[in-house]
Amino acid sequence: MDPTENARRAARYRKDEALEAALAAFNARLLASVPAAAPGAEITPFTGPVVFVVGPPRSGTTLLMQVLTRTRAFTFPDHIVARFPGDPAAGVLVSRSLRGPFTGLDPAHAAATPDAPARSEHGVTPGLFEPHEFGYFWSRLFDFSRGHAQDAAQLARADWRGLHAALAGMYAAGEDRPLLFKIVPLSMNADALAAALPGALFLTCDREPVDVALSMYKTRIARYGDAARWWSVQPPGHETMAGLLPVESVAAQLSAFLRTTADALDRVPARRVFRLGHAELCEAPGATLETLDAFLTGHGLPPATALARPTWFAPPRVDPADAPLRSALADALARHGSPARPARPADGEDPA
Repeated sequence: MDPTENARRAARYRKDEALEAALAAFNARLLASVPAAAPGAEITPFTGPVVFVVGPPRSGTTLLMQVLTRTRAFTFPDHIVARFPGDPAAGVLVSRSLRGPFTGLDPAHAAATPDAPARSEHGVTPGLFEPHEFGYFWSRLFDFSRGHAQDAAQLARADWRGLHAALAGMYAAGEDRPLLFKIVPLSMNADALAAALPGALFLTCDREPVDVALSMYKTRIARYGDAARWWSVQPPGHETMAGLLPVESVAAQLSAFLRTTADALDRVPARRVFRLGHAELCEAPGATLETLDAFLTGHGLPPATALARPTWFAPPRVDPADAPLRSALADALARHGSPARPARPADGEDPA
Protein backbone atom coordinates (compact mmCIF):
# COMPACT_ATOMS: atom_id res chain seq x y z
CA MET A 1 0.00 0.00 0.00
CA ASP A 2 1.26 3.46 -0.95
CA PRO A 3 0.89 5.68 2.18
CA THR A 4 0.97 8.84 0.07
CA GLU A 5 -1.86 7.66 -2.17
CA ASN A 6 -3.81 6.46 0.85
CA ALA A 7 -3.51 9.88 2.52
CA ARG A 8 -4.98 11.55 -0.57
CA ARG A 9 -8.15 9.45 -0.45
CA ALA A 10 -11.41 10.77 0.89
CA ALA A 11 -11.86 9.58 4.49
CA ARG A 12 -14.45 6.91 3.64
CA TYR A 13 -12.04 5.23 1.20
CA ARG A 14 -8.92 5.43 3.35
CA LYS A 15 -7.37 2.18 4.58
CA ASP A 16 -6.33 1.53 8.18
CA GLU A 17 -2.55 1.62 7.78
CA ALA A 18 -1.85 -0.14 11.10
CA LEU A 19 -4.14 -3.00 10.11
CA GLU A 20 -2.59 -3.17 6.65
CA ALA A 21 0.89 -3.39 8.20
CA ALA A 22 -0.23 -6.16 10.57
CA LEU A 23 -1.75 -8.16 7.70
CA ALA A 24 1.42 -7.69 5.64
CA ALA A 25 3.53 -9.03 8.52
CA PHE A 26 1.17 -11.97 8.97
CA ASN A 27 1.36 -12.88 5.28
CA ALA A 28 5.14 -12.54 5.32
CA ARG A 29 5.17 -15.27 7.98
CA LEU A 30 2.87 -17.39 5.83
CA LEU A 31 5.19 -17.04 2.87
CA ALA A 32 8.23 -17.87 4.97
CA SER A 33 6.59 -21.14 6.01
CA VAL A 34 6.17 -22.33 2.41
CA PRO A 35 8.96 -24.76 1.47
CA ALA A 36 11.29 -23.27 -1.15
CA ALA A 37 11.67 -25.13 -4.43
CA ALA A 38 15.01 -26.76 -5.09
CA PRO A 39 17.34 -24.65 -7.27
CA GLY A 40 16.73 -25.41 -10.93
CA ALA A 41 13.58 -27.41 -10.21
CA GLU A 42 11.03 -27.37 -12.99
CA ILE A 43 7.75 -25.53 -12.54
CA THR A 44 4.79 -27.83 -12.02
CA PRO A 45 2.21 -26.20 -14.28
CA PHE A 46 -1.38 -25.71 -13.17
CA THR A 47 -3.53 -27.10 -15.96
CA GLY A 48 -6.93 -26.91 -14.27
CA PRO A 49 -9.81 -24.68 -15.34
CA VAL A 50 -9.46 -20.98 -14.55
CA VAL A 51 -11.61 -18.11 -15.79
CA PHE A 52 -10.27 -14.55 -15.94
CA VAL A 53 -12.62 -11.57 -16.19
CA VAL A 54 -10.78 -8.80 -18.04
CA GLY A 55 -11.59 -5.24 -19.02
CA PRO A 56 -11.08 -1.65 -17.89
CA PRO A 57 -12.29 -0.32 -14.55
CA ARG A 58 -15.94 0.81 -14.55
CA SER A 59 -16.85 -1.52 -17.44
CA GLY A 60 -18.98 -4.04 -15.54
CA THR A 61 -16.27 -6.53 -14.57
CA THR A 62 -17.41 -6.52 -10.93
CA LEU A 63 -21.05 -7.09 -11.89
CA LEU A 64 -20.00 -10.01 -14.08
CA MET A 65 -18.00 -11.49 -11.19
CA GLN A 66 -20.98 -11.18 -8.88
CA VAL A 67 -23.29 -12.85 -11.39
CA LEU A 68 -20.86 -15.70 -11.99
CA THR A 69 -20.29 -16.36 -8.29
CA ARG A 70 -24.05 -16.39 -7.66
CA THR A 71 -24.95 -18.74 -10.49
CA ARG A 72 -22.01 -21.15 -10.84
CA ALA A 73 -19.75 -23.23 -8.60
CA PHE A 74 -16.41 -21.40 -8.64
CA THR A 75 -13.53 -21.03 -6.21
CA PHE A 76 -12.66 -17.34 -6.15
CA PRO A 77 -11.07 -14.74 -3.86
CA ASP A 78 -13.65 -13.16 -1.57
CA HIS A 79 -12.86 -10.60 1.13
CA ILE A 80 -11.64 -13.37 3.45
CA VAL A 81 -9.38 -15.05 0.90
CA ALA A 82 -8.00 -11.62 0.01
CA ARG A 83 -6.50 -11.37 3.53
CA PHE A 84 -4.31 -14.37 2.70
CA PRO A 85 -2.25 -13.31 -0.35
CA GLY A 86 0.70 -15.23 1.10
CA ASP A 87 -1.27 -18.49 1.20
CA PRO A 88 -4.52 -18.25 -0.79
CA ALA A 89 -5.34 -21.92 -0.26
CA ALA A 90 -5.54 -21.28 3.48
CA GLY A 91 -7.82 -18.34 2.75
CA VAL A 92 -10.13 -20.55 0.69
CA LEU A 93 -10.37 -23.05 3.53
CA VAL A 94 -11.07 -20.33 6.11
CA SER A 95 -13.73 -18.79 3.90
CA ARG A 96 -15.44 -22.13 3.33
CA SER A 97 -15.36 -22.91 7.04
CA LEU A 98 -17.21 -19.68 7.85
CA ARG A 99 -20.16 -20.43 5.58
CA GLY A 100 -22.87 -23.01 6.02
CA PRO A 101 -24.42 -22.86 9.51
CA PHE A 102 -23.03 -19.37 10.18
CA THR A 103 -24.48 -17.69 7.13
CA GLY A 104 -26.95 -20.03 5.47
CA LEU A 105 -24.68 -20.07 2.42
CA ASP A 106 -23.54 -23.12 0.53
CA PRO A 107 -20.02 -23.70 1.90
CA ALA A 108 -18.93 -24.90 -1.52
CA HIS A 109 -19.20 -21.74 -3.56
CA ALA A 110 -22.03 -19.26 -2.90
CA ALA A 111 -20.92 -15.64 -2.69
CA ALA A 112 -24.26 -14.40 -1.44
CA THR A 113 -27.86 -15.45 -1.10
CA PRO A 114 -29.59 -15.52 -4.50
CA ASP A 115 -31.76 -12.52 -3.62
CA ALA A 116 -28.84 -10.33 -2.56
CA PRO A 117 -28.46 -7.37 -4.94
CA ALA A 118 -25.25 -7.15 -6.93
CA ARG A 119 -23.94 -3.95 -5.39
CA SER A 120 -20.46 -2.46 -5.53
CA GLU A 121 -18.73 0.91 -5.32
CA HIS A 122 -15.81 1.59 -7.65
CA GLY A 123 -15.26 -2.15 -7.99
CA VAL A 124 -15.36 -2.81 -4.23
CA THR A 125 -18.09 -5.20 -3.12
CA PRO A 126 -19.85 -5.28 0.26
CA GLY A 127 -19.94 -8.41 2.39
CA LEU A 128 -17.27 -10.92 3.38
CA PHE A 129 -18.20 -13.50 0.76
CA GLU A 130 -18.41 -11.20 -2.26
CA PRO A 131 -15.67 -11.31 -4.94
CA HIS A 132 -12.52 -9.29 -4.34
CA GLU A 133 -9.93 -7.95 -6.80
CA PHE A 134 -7.12 -9.74 -4.93
CA GLY A 135 -4.66 -6.95 -5.63
CA TYR A 136 -2.05 -7.84 -2.98
CA PHE A 137 -1.82 -11.38 -4.38
CA TRP A 138 -1.15 -10.22 -7.95
CA SER A 139 1.27 -7.57 -6.70
CA ARG A 140 3.22 -10.29 -4.90
CA LEU A 141 3.75 -12.21 -8.15
CA PHE A 142 4.19 -9.39 -10.68
CA ASP A 143 6.20 -6.16 -10.50
CA PHE A 144 3.78 -3.25 -10.90
CA SER A 145 6.22 -0.62 -9.64
CA ARG A 146 6.57 0.90 -13.13
CA GLY A 147 3.00 0.35 -14.29
CA HIS A 148 0.64 -2.55 -14.83
CA ALA A 149 1.50 -3.50 -18.42
CA GLN A 150 4.36 -5.99 -18.10
CA ASP A 151 7.13 -5.95 -20.69
CA ALA A 152 9.18 -9.02 -21.60
CA ALA A 153 11.79 -8.36 -18.90
CA GLN A 154 9.15 -7.96 -16.20
CA LEU A 155 7.35 -11.10 -17.32
CA ALA A 156 10.63 -13.01 -17.16
CA ARG A 157 11.06 -11.90 -13.53
CA ALA A 158 7.47 -12.69 -12.53
CA ASP A 159 6.95 -15.46 -9.98
CA TRP A 160 5.35 -17.98 -12.32
CA ARG A 161 6.27 -20.83 -9.99
CA GLY A 162 4.40 -19.08 -7.19
CA LEU A 163 1.40 -18.48 -9.44
CA HIS A 164 1.11 -22.13 -10.48
CA ALA A 165 1.53 -23.30 -6.89
CA ALA A 166 -1.04 -20.84 -5.55
CA LEU A 167 -3.63 -21.74 -8.18
CA ALA A 168 -3.10 -25.45 -7.58
CA GLY A 169 -3.52 -24.91 -3.84
CA MET A 170 -6.72 -22.89 -4.26
CA TYR A 171 -8.10 -25.47 -6.68
CA ALA A 172 -7.51 -28.29 -4.21
CA ALA A 173 -8.85 -26.27 -1.26
CA GLY A 174 -11.98 -25.54 -3.28
CA GLU A 175 -12.53 -29.24 -4.00
CA ASP A 176 -11.48 -28.97 -7.65
CA ARG A 177 -14.00 -26.33 -8.63
CA PRO A 178 -12.99 -24.01 -11.49
CA LEU A 179 -11.12 -20.91 -10.40
CA LEU A 180 -12.41 -17.40 -11.11
CA PHE A 181 -10.54 -14.09 -10.93
CA LYS A 182 -11.05 -10.50 -11.99
CA ILE A 183 -7.75 -9.16 -13.36
CA VAL A 184 -8.16 -5.56 -14.50
CA PRO A 185 -4.40 -4.70 -14.30
CA LEU A 186 -3.27 -7.96 -15.91
CA SER A 187 -5.82 -7.63 -18.72
CA MET A 188 -3.01 -6.02 -20.70
CA ASN A 189 -1.00 -9.26 -20.38
CA ALA A 190 -3.79 -11.74 -21.06
CA ASP A 191 -1.64 -13.41 -23.70
CA ALA A 192 1.11 -14.20 -21.17
CA LEU A 193 -1.42 -15.73 -18.80
CA ALA A 194 -2.95 -17.73 -21.65
CA ALA A 195 0.47 -19.10 -22.60
CA ALA A 196 1.29 -20.06 -19.00
CA LEU A 197 -2.13 -21.54 -18.16
CA PRO A 198 -3.51 -23.84 -20.87
CA GLY A 199 -6.82 -24.18 -19.01
CA ALA A 200 -7.45 -20.44 -18.85
CA LEU A 201 -10.49 -18.77 -20.42
CA PHE A 202 -11.00 -15.02 -20.76
CA LEU A 203 -14.27 -13.13 -20.43
CA THR A 204 -14.20 -9.52 -21.56
CA CYS A 205 -16.76 -7.03 -20.29
CA ASP A 206 -17.16 -4.46 -23.07
CA ARG A 207 -18.80 -1.10 -22.40
CA GLU A 208 -18.97 2.04 -24.51
CA PRO A 209 -15.65 3.85 -23.91
CA VAL A 210 -17.29 7.21 -23.26
CA ASP A 211 -19.42 5.65 -20.50
CA VAL A 212 -16.32 4.09 -18.96
CA ALA A 213 -14.38 7.36 -19.20
CA LEU A 214 -17.21 9.33 -17.59
CA SER A 215 -17.38 6.89 -14.70
CA MET A 216 -13.59 6.94 -14.26
CA TYR A 217 -13.62 10.75 -14.22
CA LYS A 218 -16.34 10.81 -11.55
CA THR A 219 -14.54 8.15 -9.51
CA ARG A 220 -11.42 10.33 -9.34
CA ILE A 221 -13.54 13.11 -7.83
CA ALA A 222 -15.33 10.78 -5.40
CA ARG A 223 -12.14 9.17 -4.11
CA TYR A 224 -9.77 12.13 -4.09
CA GLY A 225 -11.92 15.22 -4.46
CA ASP A 226 -9.97 16.11 -7.61
CA ALA A 227 -10.34 14.79 -11.16
CA ALA A 228 -6.65 15.49 -11.72
CA ARG A 229 -5.68 12.71 -9.29
CA TRP A 230 -4.80 9.44 -10.99
CA TRP A 231 -6.98 6.45 -10.15
CA SER A 232 -6.69 2.77 -11.01
CA VAL A 233 -4.80 1.03 -13.80
CA GLN A 234 -1.50 2.34 -15.20
CA PRO A 235 -1.14 1.51 -18.93
CA PRO A 236 1.94 2.16 -21.06
CA GLY A 237 2.79 5.87 -21.07
CA HIS A 238 0.93 6.61 -17.85
CA GLU A 239 3.83 8.71 -16.56
CA THR A 240 3.15 11.42 -19.16
CA MET A 241 -0.65 11.11 -18.96
CA ALA A 242 -0.77 12.07 -15.29
CA GLY A 243 0.21 15.66 -16.10
CA LEU A 244 -2.52 16.23 -18.67
CA LEU A 245 -5.74 18.09 -17.96
CA PRO A 246 -8.25 15.70 -16.33
CA VAL A 247 -10.41 15.04 -19.41
CA GLU A 248 -7.32 14.35 -21.52
CA SER A 249 -5.72 12.27 -18.78
CA VAL A 250 -8.74 9.98 -18.38
CA ALA A 251 -9.14 9.61 -22.15
CA ALA A 252 -5.45 8.81 -22.63
CA GLN A 253 -5.47 6.33 -19.73
CA LEU A 254 -8.50 4.45 -21.02
CA SER A 255 -7.44 4.52 -24.68
CA ALA A 256 -4.00 3.10 -23.92
CA PHE A 257 -5.51 0.41 -21.71
CA LEU A 258 -8.05 -0.63 -24.36
CA ARG A 259 -5.45 -0.77 -27.14
CA THR A 260 -2.97 -2.76 -25.08
CA THR A 261 -5.62 -5.19 -23.86
CA ALA A 262 -7.04 -5.65 -27.36
CA ASP A 263 -3.55 -6.45 -28.68
CA ALA A 264 -3.01 -8.98 -25.89
CA LEU A 265 -6.36 -10.68 -26.47
CA ASP A 266 -5.65 -10.86 -30.20
CA ARG A 267 -2.72 -13.12 -29.29
CA VAL A 268 -4.96 -15.47 -27.27
CA PRO A 269 -6.58 -18.31 -29.25
CA ALA A 270 -10.02 -17.03 -30.25
CA ARG A 271 -11.80 -20.10 -28.89
CA ARG A 272 -10.66 -19.14 -25.36
CA VAL A 273 -12.16 -15.62 -25.38
CA PHE A 274 -15.78 -14.59 -24.86
CA ARG A 275 -16.87 -10.98 -25.36
CA LEU A 276 -19.83 -9.85 -23.31
CA GLY A 277 -21.49 -6.45 -23.60
CA HIS A 278 -22.25 -4.48 -20.44
CA ALA A 279 -25.40 -2.96 -21.97
CA GLU A 280 -26.62 -6.37 -23.13
CA LEU A 281 -25.97 -7.86 -19.69
CA CYS A 282 -28.07 -5.17 -18.00
CA GLU A 283 -30.86 -5.01 -20.59
CA ALA A 284 -31.17 -8.68 -21.59
CA PRO A 285 -29.40 -10.69 -18.88
CA GLY A 286 -31.20 -13.96 -19.61
CA ALA A 287 -30.17 -14.23 -23.25
CA THR A 288 -26.68 -12.86 -22.61
CA LEU A 289 -25.95 -15.30 -19.80
CA GLU A 290 -27.41 -18.21 -21.77
CA THR A 291 -24.80 -17.58 -24.47
CA LEU A 292 -22.06 -17.24 -21.86
CA ASP A 293 -23.18 -20.48 -20.22
CA ALA A 294 -22.90 -22.28 -23.56
CA PHE A 295 -19.35 -20.97 -23.92
CA LEU A 296 -18.31 -22.14 -20.45
CA THR A 297 -19.95 -25.55 -20.62
CA GLY A 298 -18.51 -25.98 -24.10
CA HIS A 299 -15.08 -25.78 -22.45
CA GLY A 300 -15.96 -28.47 -19.93
CA LEU A 301 -17.04 -26.33 -16.98
CA PRO A 302 -20.06 -27.57 -15.01
CA PRO A 303 -23.38 -25.95 -15.93
CA ALA A 304 -24.90 -23.09 -13.95
CA THR A 305 -26.34 -24.04 -10.56
CA ALA A 306 -28.78 -21.12 -10.28
CA LEU A 307 -30.61 -18.67 -12.50
CA ALA A 308 -29.82 -14.99 -12.71
CA ARG A 309 -32.22 -12.66 -10.89
CA PRO A 310 -33.52 -9.57 -12.72
CA THR A 311 -33.03 -7.54 -9.53
CA TRP A 312 -29.25 -7.86 -9.94
CA PHE A 313 -29.18 -5.76 -13.09
CA ALA A 314 -29.83 -2.04 -13.35
CA PRO A 315 -28.67 0.02 -16.34
CA PRO A 316 -26.52 2.96 -15.19
CA ARG A 317 -28.46 6.15 -14.58
CA VAL A 318 -28.01 8.79 -17.25
CA ASP A 319 -27.72 12.31 -15.84
CA PRO A 320 -28.55 15.01 -18.42
CA ALA A 321 -26.20 17.36 -16.55
CA ASP A 322 -23.29 15.14 -17.68
CA ALA A 323 -23.84 15.95 -21.37
CA PRO A 324 -21.05 18.57 -21.67
CA LEU A 325 -18.53 16.38 -19.85
CA ARG A 326 -19.58 13.35 -21.88
CA SER A 327 -19.07 15.30 -25.10
CA ALA A 328 -15.63 16.51 -24.00
CA LEU A 329 -14.59 12.98 -23.08
CA ALA A 330 -15.86 11.61 -26.41
CA ASP A 331 -13.76 14.17 -28.28
CA ALA A 332 -10.70 13.38 -26.15
CA LEU A 333 -11.13 9.64 -26.68
CA ALA A 334 -11.18 10.22 -30.43
CA ARG A 335 -7.99 12.29 -30.20
CA HIS A 336 -6.25 9.52 -28.26
CA GLY A 337 -7.35 6.79 -30.66
CA SER A 338 -9.69 4.88 -28.37
CA PRO A 339 -10.81 1.65 -30.08
CA ALA A 340 -14.54 1.12 -30.46
CA ARG A 341 -16.36 -1.36 -28.26
CA PRO A 342 -16.28 -4.78 -29.99
CA ALA A 343 -19.66 -5.94 -31.22
CA ARG A 344 -21.26 -8.79 -29.29
CA PRO A 345 -21.38 -11.99 -31.42
CA ALA A 346 -24.78 -13.27 -32.39
CA ASP A 347 -26.09 -16.31 -30.58
CA GLY A 348 -24.62 -19.46 -32.02
CA GLU A 349 -21.54 -17.76 -33.47
CA ASP A 350 -18.01 -18.35 -32.28
CA PRO A 351 -18.00 -16.10 -29.18
CA ALA A 352 -14.39 -15.11 -29.86
